[in-house]
Amino acid sequence: MWAGYMALANEEAVTNSGKALGFINPALYTIGLSSSYGSDFHDVTSGCQESGGFCATSGYDLATGWGSPNGANLIDALAPSNASFSLEASPAQFWVALGSSASSTVSSTVSGGLDSSISLSATGQPTGVTVSFNPASITGSGSSTMAISAASFTAPGTYTIAVKGTSGIVSETTPASVIISPGPHLHIGHGD
Repeated sequence: MWAGYMALANEEAVTNSGKALGFINPALYTIGLSSSYGSDFHDVTSGCQESGGFCATSGYDLATGWGSPNGANLIDALAPSNASFSLEASPAQFWVALGSSASSTVSSTVSGGLDSSISLSATGQPTGVTVSFNPASITGSGSSTMAISAASFTAPGTYTIAVKGTSGIVSETTPASVIISPGPHLHIGHGD
């Protein structure tokens, strides 16, 4: 089974990078110890060998190893594609008055044939600031509206919010600078 499976993984690796996988044990252990273990392997957790007395447990064990491969998920983890994307926030800097909200457009540009969904999230916002996306994910090249709301108790200041897009094992981040002000932002021109 593993020989046939590795033939498929090597075919994918050559298509994506031009090189076969070679010795995969280090990669299997890295995947087995990562957060993607449950999606890349079918963990066998019960049963014992008649000879040797080894029993299956969660994760790696001497009875079943890491378990059985979980189809395309493990192949994608072993031979990631060259598909990628970039993100951009526009505007990348904006003002939000306490107790109100503002928005920015987050756009994705894909390359290498990426056609899967890009889930959006944000980190770095201060206490009292909420960030939401509509839609919450983008498929291919497209855009989403990022809404930023500041509660009345939010500490005024300038904050950098990291907007992250994730599609499978590929992720990208773009910064957005948010200025929390105590009142409405006024544009004052020369001579005013």
